[in-house]
Amino acid sequence: MRKCQGITEPCWSALTEDHRVLWKYISRIVALICAWFVTKTGNPYIDWSLVAVTSIFLMIVIETQRSYSRLSPKLRKSSVRVAISLGSWAITVLGIAIFSQTGLVSFATVLSNEVLPSLNKISDPLAQVVTVGGCLAAAPMTLIRVFRKLRFEELIYTLPHNGLKQLLVFKQPKATSFPLFAHMELSALLVCLVYASSVAEIAKVVMSLFKAH
Repeated sequence: MRKCQGITEPCWSALTEDHRVLWKYISRIVALICAWFVTKTGNPYIDWSLVAVTSIFLMIVIETQRSYSRLSPKLRKSSVRVAISLGSWAITVLGIAIFSQTGLVSFATVLSNEVLPSLNKISDPLAQVVTVGGCLAAAPMTLIRVFRKLRFEELIYTLPHNGLKQLLVFKQPKATSFPLFAHMELSALLVCLVYASSVAEIAKVVMSLFKAH
């Protein structure tokens, strides 16, 4: 029985050793150039954590798919599971962060434009406390209800998980030519860089809020 090949393995196997080395040079240079444009938080712990997560995911996806059929079944399964789990949860965390940030901005707008002005019309301190407390208690419940109503979990977890499974387990689509091979590997690189920048942008906003206080 013919072994299952990785999505880029047929094209990678057809390359000469010289062409493989040249492609590694090109992809590393592209990665270094693009890395200059990735947003940094200034916090070494966050920045290095993002580098570690994206690098591990990229290394697993690219390297294992180039020589998938030559790896042991145990290593193949472990690598695919780690890549799918890491990729799925990374997108989930980013999605929750974006949703939470949007919800907090909306809540702050309502609080400053509607709730706080209405407090000036209330003379009883207890009534003011109850009004603010009720608003604060209703905020997370509203966010959860909106989250479920929009079925946001499908967008940030189910779809990415199924997409990675389709790609890494069922090996669809496959690179049948070098342009498609280059497109797949560079796309994986760009996705990781965009992800790192997006997380860093959100982290910078959160850090600025803490510094402001």
